[in-house]
Amino acid sequence: MKNDNVFEINLTPENIKRLRIAAGLTLKECANIFGISLRGWQKKEESNTVNSRGITKGEYLYLLLLSREHPEFILKKRDNTEK
Repeated sequence: MKNDNVFEINLTPENIKRLRIAAGLTLKECANIFGISLRGWQKKEESNTVNSRGITKGEYLYLLLLSREHPEFILKKRDNTEK
């Protein structure tokens, strides 16, 4: 069975930074959203260093949603009638 819902996952530090900026988030705001320290998030955007730290698939998918670049889903604010 063919899965048409497959899209490219690009976990490079450069792409992570690009998505954060596209979402309109500062480093500190992004660190707060993901519940890590500022330095922890900075390590996710560093490339070619011993201290660089990768991003998880879940973090990447959420960042795609925040930046409005997810190929299948969008975030939508609930109106007052939804619960």
